[in-house]
Order: sequence, then C-alpha cells, then structure tokens
Amino acid sequence: MDFVKVEGCGNDFVCVLEGARWLEDASRLARAICDRERGIGADGLMLLLDSDDADARMVFVNPDGTESATCGNALRCAAMLVAQRLQRRTLRIQSGGEARTCAVLEDNGAIARVRVSMGLARLERGLVPMVGPAGRAIDEPMAIGGESLRITALSLGNPHCVLFVPDVNTADVQRLGALIERDPRFPQRTNVEFVEVLSRTQLRQRTFERGVGETKACGSGACASVIAGVLTGRTERNASVELQGGMLEVAWPSEHAEVLLTGPVRRDFTGRWH
Repeated sequence: MDFVKVEGCGNDFVCVLEGARWLEDASRLARAICDRERGIGADGLMLLLDSDDADARMVFVNPDGTESATCGNALRCAAMLVAQRLQRRTLRIQSGGEARTCAVLEDNGAIARVRVSMGLARLERGLVPMVGPAGRAIDEPMAIGGESLRITALSLGNPHCVLFVPDVNTADVQRLGALIERDPRFPQRTNVEFVEVLSRTQLRQRTFERGVGETKACGSGACASVIAGVLTGRTERNASVELQGGMLEVAWPSEHAEVLLTGPVRRDFTGRWH
C-alpha cells in the first residue's frame, strides 16, 4: 500500500490516495499503521476516494480503529493533496456526509496554508449528542473526577466538550480528558478542549481527542473553542488559536454561517506499507 505522510499544525496523518481498495479493512489498518512504536505512527488514517458530489471524499479513521465523521486538520491536508493532483486551488471534499469547500493559499508558488469550511455548528444538546434536557449546554456545570467544571458542548460533525481554564500548561488534561471523553453523558464519546483565553482574539488550547488521546493540534477543536468563546462572551467571532503544533485561524461570522478554519499544511514523505 502506497501512502503519503502529511502534517497540519502538528497533527500528523497517513493518507492513502487509492483509499477505496482499503475501505473494508480500514479499522485494522488504522490500528496497525498509527502505532508509533510498531507502525508508521500518526494521529489518524485518511483514505481518499472518488466522489460523485465533490472532487474527492475523505474517510478518517482514528488510531483506535473508530471512524470519525470529520477532522479539520486532516481535511486541510487532504485538500492540499487533491489540489496538487488536480492542479486547482479551489475544490470541494466530501467529509462526514457533507461537501466542504477548500481553498489552497500559496507562498512563492508553493502551497503554504489551506482554508476549509467546517460546516455549521450544531449547538442543540441532542445533536452533539449529549444526554440531558432539551436545549444547549453552554457554560453548564459538570462534576467529574472530584472536580467542579463548567463546559460548553457542540458538534462540528464530531462532538466537542470545551472547558476554559486559567492556564493550559497546568490543566489536568490527561486525567480529566480521559474521564470526560468516556463520560456517559456523551453516548458517542467526545473530544475535550482545555482553553486559556489570552485576549478576545487569541486563545491557547490543548485537546484530548476522542480515540487518540492528547494531540499537538485539533482543527475542529480549535473551531469549537472559538465558538464556545463566542457563546460565553469571551472572544470575538474571528480569533487565532495557539496549539502545541502551531497556530490556526478560525472565523465564525454568525450562528447561521459555516465555520472557516485556516492553517499550515505540509507533505512530509511518501512510502510503501507492507
């Protein structure tokens, strides 16, 4: 199996350009390939397939073998590869049942950044999904692991639970992230964002990803953090998010507008998996 190793803001992925051949075996492949000791090592496996409704379709599988509806950084990397193959700078990639618009941004003729539409934010509790009364979970109290937290839950095709902390460097990301990810209130588990507000236009974030653990970056998580910041009155609708792997830019023009995610992408190397 030929593959391309790609990276977006510290999030690294193994991408298979002829993904249709491996779709049925994707769960087993992801567990083997993403293993950082015995495999190639990655935050996820991306399969690119043909699509009747877009320029390509991306299937994303977590290192634990579970499929995720979408991944913002993986989508940006997929857009880079498809743009290089089609020699186009604007395209649409199907992810999580939606065709998402992607724009490649160049620096001196080389692809440097990619902007993607992450779709509409789903704010109703039942759409996250999150167990509880009808309505939205915005700055809602949560008692877990001996801690009293306040969380905001939403979905961008995948579930997110955002909590604001005084300092992400001292946040108990590993323990609380693992507890919240598998809490019964989230029947499909959830990504967990620990967010520090630096200003109304800049956040600092660490993410405990569903099925992965802590990663250097999370694109949909960056979007969720800004959305939660807007909903709780902490941030503007355009903000940058500082992650361990670099900086992402998020724009949420209105509650009824699609969320836009922009950040760096890079092709690391190609190889063959035996």
